[in-house]
Amino acid sequence: MKKTALPELRPMSWWWIALALLSMAAIGIGIHVWASSYVGATDPASVRVDVLRLSLTTAAGTGGGLALWLAFRRQQSSEITDRHTIHDATERRITELYSSAAEQLGSDQAAVRLAGLYALERLGRNSNDRTLRQSIIDVVCAYLRMPFREDASSPGVNRESELEVRRAGQRLIIRHCYTVGISDRDGEEILSEDFWPNLDIDLSGASLDEFELVFCECRSLTLDRATIARKTALDGTKVRGKVSCEGTKFHGQVVLSGFEATFTSFNGATFESGMYMEDSKPGAVLGFSRAEVRRKAVFQDCTFGWVNFSDWTHEDADIRFKDCTVVVDPDRENGLPEGWTVGAAIHPSPFGSEPWLIRRIEAVGE
Repeated sequence: MKKTALPELRPMSWWWIALALLSMAAIGIGIHVWASSYVGATDPASVRVDVLRLSLTTAAGTGGGLALWLAFRRQQSSEITDRHTIHDATERRITELYSSAAEQLGSDQAAVRLAGLYALERLGRNSNDRTLRQSIIDVVCAYLRMPFREDASSPGVNRESELEVRRAGQRLIIRHCYTVGISDRDGEEILSEDFWPNLDIDLSGASLDEFELVFCECRSLTLDRATIARKTALDGTKVRGKVSCEGTKFHGQVVLSGFEATFTSFNGATFESGMYMEDSKPGAVLGFSRAEVRRKAVFQDCTFGWVNFSDWTHEDADIRFKDCTVVVDPDRENGLPEGWTVGAAIHPSPFGSEPWLIRRIEAVGE
């Protein structure tokens, strides 16, 4: 939701007031001249007095209208000033709360850091300011990118307290990217009330216990050089921009089922426990350049754009492509790994209006 713009308070030029006074005088004189043209010199003086009274009354009425307009403008200016005052006070209060919560994240006590996370989340929930919500997500992501720290009150406790803080931070991010809620009517799926649209998630270099962004939506997702100890899942997740996992180390299994993005890069990534991608559209470009798969990789019912598997390694790994199609520019190398055969057919491209070659990947010998 866009932030509402406050009305601008503009001073009124004295030229407008002078023009209004001249107009009032001109109306009075005009009425007097018009009425006097019907009154002859032989008419009683009382008639001419009535004409003068009419002119002055008309001028006074015009002046009353001018006074009413000035009073209206004064009231309007007062209301605008009050709105600006309230807005400034609110912004100042938000800044104070934001700063206080961010300072709590620097505490040596894990409980205080947790309180800081929840304070930031509450601040974002009470505001429809998209910029503030993105700033909150940026702070949480920055905390997750920082090195592990131990609780000063209980040093050497295997970092469990810090892990709990980090898990809470991940849950906060996931909670506000999760799109699906349940209504009261026959279990109908609706948009989650906690959903914050168009978030950019940057966890570059972070050390994460696990990362499951399931049935979520965001604008971009960056996990470059991150280390994820356990499972990584992006099931049913839609990323409007780029997913970048360059140099990422996935120690657990990577599952992408029903995943969509505009561009996806796993260049230089390491998959210790393999990966599984099903019914997904990773975008117009899918990069696995210099990636290393050490167990198993399965691609099933997926649609790719231009793919790049150059210099990837998969020694002793089981690599399977089943019912996948690749959209290939006929004037550009397709980037498929050496040792795979390709059959071609002409179809409209799902990534643009130009007809490209749709190629089905089949393993040699299958």
